[in-house]
Amino acid sequence: MTGSVDIGSMGEAARWIAGPAQLIALGFMAAVYAVKIALALRRTPMRDRAPARGSEAGGAIYALATLAMPWELDSLRRRPLRYAEFVMLHVGVATAIAASFVLPYAPSILSSRIAAIAAQCAIGIGLLAALVRLGRRALVPHVRAITSIGDVVPLVALISWLGSAIWAVAAGSEAGVLTFMSLTAILIVYVPFSKISHYVLWPFVRVAMGSHFGRRGVYPVRRGRPHGR
Repeated sequence: MTGSVDIGSMGEAARWIAGPAQLIALGFMAAVYAVKIALALRRTPMRDRAPARGSEAGGAIYALATLAMPWELDSLRRRPLRYAEFVMLHVGVATAIAASFVLPYAPSILSSRIAAIAAQCAIGIGLLAALVRLGRRALVPHVRAITSIGDVVPLVALISWLGSAIWAVAAGSEAGVLTFMSLTAILIVYVPFSKISHYVLWPFVRVAMGSHFGRRGVYPVRRGRPHGR
């Protein structure tokens, strides 16, 4: 059964979890990220004193754009399914994030059976990708050897959250909505202190790396001829 749940018709506790609790958690996360970014920006970047042979700006743009250009990364050219897994996971996460706002503020969007099924399918492929990643860490020897509790806990949390999102989109599942929104608030508070928060620092790392190698003429990569010429 699919559709939407009217959170306004639920009890006071449910409305608080779906509304103020989410805003408080988001405010906390924003404050932590603001501190992290401020600390990162306070660091004085190292400057390359060698003569420039390329463009820092071009290198930075290229480094950022590789996220959408898997063919530019050797590891993904050799393992295209890994990129498909990456896309599936992030589509599922993005859809679940959208659902965490749609359910309390615009539930009519999911009142259509087609919209609800589409959301569940999108979240479901993200859940599948997360399970594959967890399985790889448990079953592949060389991956298991470098896996720590800090790698496993975020994956388990993400899997639980995505599963609850699918449940929440199901029509008439008040328990599903409460579980999903509660886990959302908990995850929002947890994310800044976990490896999931890599997405905040990722742009800074890519720009720094791209600028460095762009200045040296290594980025953008020019295939078939020496770098920097």
